Amino acid sequence: MSARLLLPDHEKSALQGAAAARFSCHTFGSRLSVSDWAALSYLAGKSELPGIRLTLLRVEESFFTGTLLSFGRITGCTAIAVLSGPNTPEAPVLGGFCASAFVLRLTQSGYASCFLTGGYSKKQLPFTPRSGEVLYALIALGHPGEKLPGARERKSLQKLCAEDPQVWESRFQQAAALVQLAPSQSNRQPVLMGAGPGRFWIDSSDKTRLDLGIAICHAELAFSGPHTWSLSNQRAEPMSLCTF
Repeated sequence: MSARLLLPDHEKSALQGAAAARFSCHTFGSRLSVSDWAALSYLAGKSELPGIRLTLLRVEESFFTGTLLSFGRITGCTAIAVLSGPNTPEAPVLGGFCASAFVLRLTQSGYASCFLTGGYSKKQLPFTPRSGEVLYALIALGHPGEKLPGARERKSLQKLCAEDPQVWESRFQQAAALVQLAPSQSNRQPVLMGAGPGRFWIDSSDKTRLDLGIAICHAELAFSGPHTWSLSNQRAEPMSLCTF
């Protein structure tokens, strides 16, 4: 199926910088103001895709338990975005793309964030999915209370690519480098990339579709001009393919 996984060309240069600057924030600073909420609402609405929702909510700091987070409990955060959408195979990929676009725009605007699939109190979550809707992930957000940590652990491009990316054309090399920066659950980076004449693909597993959507969003930052992303459930094919 073809998917509208595209970002405006005029934003891409700034969002590439945001991809390099983004980090998973664990310590947040001052509370969000009314004007902050207005800005966050605008960015969330701008990043949503048909059927995919980003719902902004206020929470107590005790909402974050840290029980599933190796880095411990998130502190100082009193706001989250709930990522939700249909319970269909392709929807989590769209959700990951939507959430990644939101996080990159947050970073560009000076806010901090952290993707969460656990480490929070489900009993305190003030969110009820709509009929047929499921929750994919949460995003802790707010003003940063810490600076970018040191060098982030990332797999080498040789491990993330099906062949040596040095032989690829420059836009595909740039896409691979941006995917290398993308966040993923437990920092596992569960994707494999490949390229050929007029095509760039990213593969993943059925259980990491959200991470795949995030990776696609990062790769999209390297592409301009006419191109199309398509998703496939045929295991003989990559799960996502961009053609030019």
